[in-house]
Amino acid sequence: MNTYSPQSEGKMSTCHEDIQKVFRAVLTVFDHTIECGERGRADQDKAVAEKRSKTPWPRSKHNVVPPKTKSDAVDAMPYPYSWADLEGKNGTAQKLMAMCRCYMFIGYVLGVSDEMYKRKEITAPLRSGSDWDGDKNISEETFVDLPHFERRI
Repeated sequence: MNTYSPQSEGKMSTCHEDIQKVFRAVLTVFDHTIECGERGRADQDKAVAEKRSKTPWPRSKHNVVPPKTKSDAVDAMPYPYSWADLEGKNGTAQKLMAMCRCYMFIGYVLGVSDEMYKRKEITAPLRSGSDWDGDKNISEETFVDLPHFERRI
């Protein structure tokens, strides 16, 4: 059975209960790592500066500002993964395989989320940074954030 590392567990604990429920259910079938839950101001500013986020502090769903007590977003990746593969540094074939695996993971997470929402096990379904409007047409996206998932609220 898959389990979170202490680092992933700590990051997951900063996320809204809906996110925790979905990703714990996903973990039983699809191993993954939690890259980020709550993101403080310095980390959010850095993410924007590095063009990994377009949303300045405190408007990101990663940012926790009262009355919000937990992050409404999480960054997660299938485990194991390689940024070098995803960036094409190890060749086109490796990049293609890494991208396919990420999209398989995204589809699985969104499927679990939708089913849990239908069964009223969570209060809001998730959307992915690969399909911001949720229309399943990823070709129209101008900013793709593969690890990003957030509550659709």
